[in-house]
Formats: sequence, structure tokens, C-alpha cells
Amino acid sequence: MKTDINKYAARGYSVFETSTPRCMVKMFGKFLFTCFSVLFLVGAALIIFTFSYLHSLKDESINYDLNKLQINYTSFIYIGNSTSGVKTVSLQSSENRVWADYDKIPKTMKDAVVSIEDKRFYEHKGVDWIRTVGAAKALFTSGGSYGGSTITQQLVKNITGENQVSITRKVKEIFRALNLEKKYSKEEILTAYLNVVNFGDGCYGVQTAANTYFGKDISECDIAQCASIAGITQNPTAYNPLLHPDKNKERQQTVLKEMYGQNRITKAQYDEAMAESENMKFTGTKKVSTSSSDKSWDWYTDTMFEDVKEDLMSHYNCSSEKAVDMIYHGGLKIYSAEDTELQKIAEDAFTSGKVFPSSDKKLQGGYVAMDYAGRVLAIVGGRGEKTGNRLLSLATDTKRQPGSTIKPLAVYGPAVNMGKINYSSLIEDEPLPNWK
Repeated sequence: MKTDINKYAARGYSVFETSTPRCMVKMFGKFLFTCFSVLFLVGAALIIFTFSYLHSLKDESINYDLNKLQINYTSFIYIGNSTSGVKTVSLQSSENRVWADYDKIPKTMKDAVVSIEDKRFYEHKGVDWIRTVGAAKALFTSGGSYGGSTITQQLVKNITGENQVSITRKVKEIFRALNLEKKYSKEEILTAYLNVVNFGDGCYGVQTAANTYFGKDISECDIAQCASIAGITQNPTAYNPLLHPDKNKERQQTVLKEMYGQNRITKAQYDEAMAESENMKFTGTKKVSTSSSDKSWDWYTDTMFEDVKEDLMSHYNCSSEKAVDMIYHGGLKIYSAEDTELQKIAEDAFTSGKVFPSSDKKLQGGYVAMDYAGRVLAIVGGRGEKTGNRLLSLATDTKRQPGSTIKPLAVYGPAVNMGKINYSSLIEDEPLPNWK
């Protein structure tokens, strides 16, 4: 007996017409459910991982005291005391830094930097989320770059020296900036930033930038000059006013427009600064190298350098290399007793051929002049033109048969102590009586 299976199907449809579509829908539903489940689990895992990662970085900070930044600062040698000394030599390697306190930096300099670098600096808490989102959008949509770093973030980058392009570095930078703002005031952060950022030509900080480009103290710079300095930070090489004055001018005028647009200067100040920008004068010169070793010191500075090095080694119980690094980068103020006129006379005597016969190149000598108080006034370490720094000095570095130069120590000195002669006594250059 045959059974008609169609009688169990819905009226008007065969069993094959109803089961196949339903199976396909059911299978597709399971497929979608599986996909969504996998995506949900992966997404949940990513969210948990991201949250855990961000939580681990929430206390990320920089181990620096902004009030005691250990950054390379230029040392100076002065002739005279700490109140009336005249600066003669700057000691630096490749970075020229001089610290400027917040009160010494003019408001226009601060406003210029804030206007062009971080206009919401005084409103945000270390990160400008509007700019950060804009930077992320530009990166993922067009692949281009968009400056999203605040002044605080840039300070973190300058202090840590971390500049690799990576998401990890950027996330750390964000948390460090947020934590930095919790610890320091806007004034302290801006002061540190203005003293560490690169302003081109080996200049780090606004003080050295003002010295280099305008030959003046930062406190003396006007609006146009401050705008010129502020414009350099985006690209210290491209906007170096000594190398590319036209590009610096364009950037300077952009800064002025931002300052005016943000109501940081008046229309009259803007017009005056723009007019000055058209004929901006720079006092510096193009540098091939900014190393102090490229400039030849006099013999006195050579000797003083070595004396200071020895003193630092003794005081800090450090190596010679560490002491030299402290001199170049420690921001020291070194005061000397050098008599520049006497030093010039002495060096001329050793180079002109008046004292030594020009025909005898082997004959050498050294010279030291002291006053009655024991202050060294002049030093010459050898004959001929001095062609470098920290050279062998025949006056201080070598041991030679003293000859008659021992007389002041072995004969005249004791005679002065015994009262036999004084500093003005004349001694006849003749054989002593009854002396063989």
C-alpha cells in the first residue's frame, strides 16, 4: 500500500517546497548567530584587554622634577667677581641652553607660543581631546598627519626623548601629560616648555634663541620677534631665520594672525608687528657646527678648564669624563682672575718671534704671571699660534728641568720670608763674592 506524503503538507504546497527554504533560513540564522557570537567574544576580549592595558598606564608619569630639570645648560666663564664679572667664553657641546625664569619671559612670548601650538592650553587638563580626535581621524581616513599634541604633551616628549611613531608611545604620552598637569601648574609647565624646546641653530629655550637671532635678552624682545621665535618650533630647520628667513617670515606672520584672531594682541599691535615682519633683521650668523671645540680658546681658558675639571672630580668623586660633561652641560658660572690685556701681550710675545729666535723651532717655553695675592693673571702654554683647545701646556702640564726658574722658589722666596729682600729689591746678575 502506497502513502501519499503530500497529504501531510500544507494545502497547496509539497513537502519539498516547504522544507528546503526553512532549512536554508535556519542554517543562515545559525551562521549569523555564530558570527555575531565570535565577533562579540572577540570584541569583548579586545575591550577587556584595552581596558586592562589603559588601567595599567593610568599612573604613567615622568620621573622628573620640573623645578630641577637635569637638562644640558651652557656654562659660562666670567672675568671678575659674581657681581661685576664680564662674560667671555660659553662652554657647550651641540646644545646651547640658558634657563629663563617665568617672570623674565615676556607675556607676548608666552602668548605667541600658546596661540600657535596649543590655543586651549589654559582650558584643558593636559590633553586637548578635540585635537586628539582630529589627529586620529586624519590618520585613519586620509593617512595624513595632524598635530594633536598639547604643550604639556610636547614637554613630556622633549623631557623623555621618546619620539618613535607608535600607538603605545602616544598612549603613554597622554597619561603622562594628564598626570603632569595634576602635579604642576600651567605656569610651571609653560616655563619648562619654553626652556627645553628646540628653536634651531643649536638653541634650546627662548633665552638662547633671543641671544642668537636678535642679540638681546628674551625680556627685551617685541611682539614680532617673539612671533618669529615661536614659529620655529614646528620645524626648527625649515623655519631657522638664519637659514630660511623667507619661510620664517611666513610662519611668523601666521603666528601673528593667530595671536590677533585669539584676541591676544590688539589690531594696532598686529599692524605694527606685521610691518616690522616685512623688514625683520637678524643678528646671528649661519653655523656649520655649534660645538665649543670649534673655537680656539686662549691658554688661560685651557688651564682654567682643567682646574675646574679637577675640582669637580675631587668634590663629586667622579670620573674625568663626568666632570667634563658637567662643565659643558651643567650651566656653571666660572669666575676667573684673568688679565685680558696681559694675556694678549704674553700670547703675542710667544707668537710674534720677538722673544724666541724664528730660526730655532725646537726652542719652547711657557709663561705664568701671578699677582702678590697668588691670583694667576696670564698663562701661555707654548710657542706659535694656538690651534685647538685643551692642548698640552708647557706652563702647567709638563715636568722639565727648571733651571734658573727655581730661584724664585728656592732662593728669593725664603729671602723674602727672612726679611733679607722685599718684592721691589733689585738683584745684581753677577757672580757672588768668594763663591766658586
